[in-house]
Amino acid sequence: MVTETKSNGQMIDNFLRDIKNLAAKVTADNKFIKGLPKKQEDNEHIELIENSQDLIGELSLDCRYLSVSSSCWEMLGYDRKELIGRRFFELLYPEDIPVFMEKCKGMFLSFPFTTMPVRLKHKNGEWHWFEILLKLYLNGSSLQLLLAARKLPLSQPYYYFNLLNRHIADLLDSINEALCSLDRQWRLTYVNQQAERLFKKPRHELIGKKLCDVIPLGLSFNINNELKEVLLEKKFICFEKYYRPINKWYEIKIYSFSQGLAVFFNDISERKQSEEKIKHFAYHDPLTNIPNRVLLKNRLDNEINRARRSNNLLCVMFLDLDKFKIINDTLGHEMGDRMLVSVARRLAGCLREGDTVARLGGDEFIILLPEIENVSKVKNVVHRIINRLKKPFAFDGQEFYITSSIGVAIYPTDGTDAETLIKNADKAMYYAKKRGRNSYQFYKPFMNSCEDVLKKKNLHQALENKEFIVHYQPVFNVSTGQIIGTEAVVRWQHPDLGLVYPEKFLPLAEKTGLIIPLGEWVLEKACHQCKSWHNQGWSCISVAVNMSAREFYQDDLVQQIAGILERTGLKPQFLQLEITENTLLQDPELAVTILHSLKKMGIKISLDDFGDGYTSFNHLKRIPVDIIKIDKSFIQEIDSDPVNNSIVKAMIKFGKIMQKDIVAEGVETGGQRDFLTQEKCEIMQGYLFSKPVAANQLEECLKM
Repeated sequence: MVTETKSNGQMIDNFLRDIKNLAAKVTADNKFIKGLPKKQEDNEHIELIENSQDLIGELSLDCRYLSVSSSCWEMLGYDRKELIGRRFFELLYPEDIPVFMEKCKGMFLSFPFTTMPVRLKHKNGEWHWFEILLKLYLNGSSLQLLLAARKLPLSQPYYYFNLLNRHIADLLDSINEALCSLDRQWRLTYVNQQAERLFKKPRHELIGKKLCDVIPLGLSFNINNELKEVLLEKKFICFEKYYRPINKWYEIKIYSFSQGLAVFFNDISERKQSEEKIKHFAYHDPLTNIPNRVLLKNRLDNEINRARRSNNLLCVMFLDLDKFKIINDTLGHEMGDRMLVSVARRLAGCLREGDTVARLGGDEFIILLPEIENVSKVKNVVHRIINRLKKPFAFDGQEFYITSSIGVAIYPTDGTDAETLIKNADKAMYYAKKRGRNSYQFYKPFMNSCEDVLKKKNLHQALENKEFIVHYQPVFNVSTGQIIGTEAVVRWQHPDLGLVYPEKFLPLAEKTGLIIPLGEWVLEKACHQCKSWHNQGWSCISVAVNMSAREFYQDDLVQQIAGILERTGLKPQFLQLEITENTLLQDPELAVTILHSLKKMGIKISLDDFGDGYTSFNHLKRIPVDIIKIDKSFIQEIDSDPVNNSIVKAMIKFGKIMQKDIVAEGVETGGQRDFLTQEKCEIMQGYLFSKPVAANQLEECLKM
């Protein structure tokens, strides 16, 4: 005799309890009871059952056999005495038990009979397909079940189809996403097990209900517009929702099919938490946990734009600790780190909500004060900071003292962009140090060096006088040791100052508009040089050219580049345009359109300074880039800082998942190279391999 499996035991107990409760409810319903057939005890009825070719039995509400036809011997190999008192579940195939239970409960909720295909076990251990009719009837005042089973041939296509449906249902129940299907009135027609858990109701209570009526309060939201859009336009929609009451993120996907809609709910809370951790590491200083250089620049750019619109003042302070090196040298770096953490806390305690204190590195801090009323308010904050830092720091029962020098720059009088404000605040800070430390200075124009004045005076003439030159920094594949490309960088060969690097003059060129003709000149020069290398036999070398936002959003950019390629004869696939994420974020839709046009030409797109923006991971999924260049600020400390180490690992992994080429820029040490190689990032550039050099010097490297 077959015995019930342990795995189904609890399920059967729950089912029998539900049946008992349902029976009590319907017994009190006179209308339902009147509609039920009554048991017939006449001889004709008994003879009909005994002579039936089907297996017929009467079951109690706990599914035990009360009687069974003699055909049970021929069909299943049991004497009827072996079955009387036994539960029907003992004959049922384990995977068919839930189906039987669901159908059985349905009789109490709707129609008092049901049919289904199931597998029953022969006494010899073989399983056979039967179609059973299950019917609810009255025996006096008690409810009982009549079961009639007709054996089915295995070749009948319906049962193979039914078996396939069963496998499909099992497959849908095994997926991690909550899945439900809706008809055209948005009523539930199917839910899998994950949906039952999400909606906290069994499927028989969900089927037929509208989706918006069964979603738990914690997930309450209105997606009627999305459902309507998918249903009418036959398209796919995917979006994310955060539900604060239960602190969970869900990705919701809606598909259209012939019978209605399919809706998937995927719990992405862990992924979101991981992304938030990576984002936090990317934009915060690992030691002090305050904003780093990247986050500061983003906030400063935003506050400058806001100040410009509202005509407000804005303050940037550059703070440097006086003689901090002595603390590191005498007390050790661990004590120095503890001091920096305490300084960061004190600085934050001096500021308003909405102000920012960031650590640039070492003992340098930047303080951003947006929306200031007047300069006197700034002086109050400066005095508060200086006095707070003068108080002793206590560590391990000992007191330590430190002072600070602060430089102050005000928007818009001392600069209208982030770089200028920070640079001028830095100059004011050094002036404060020269005046005796433990003090502050507001920026004044006389603090500019002669070099700054000369650059502003001669930049306009430099382009006309052809004083700009292009150098090339090689890009290496460290696994082969070969140069596979170059990055073009512009230099200013100043007649008095000598070689001037781009960070000194490009901001001014951007501001004055000279960046447009200068950028076009650099692009044509680089393409011409790359074609020259091809002609000399180095046919696989590519050239990368940086492009600023002002250049990128020119109306005729695509035509301009096409003209340069035609004039120089360089094939498009050997040109890479390097564009920062901040440039793309200025107008994402237009940027994507421009990038697609460039890629149609065969040009490769490189995302420069990856990580130097708030939504790098987000936008990378939809912008058509070929190459990701990890910003050098993340590379610099990967062999000493475990946080940076983890961030770079995540960036490399993410880039490979997105099937992009990964380039590490700013590689300066063997430790950095070894770490990147171990993480399968094989394409690198940086001073460890070569600084940017003139074209003829690079050719010497190519010959090696």
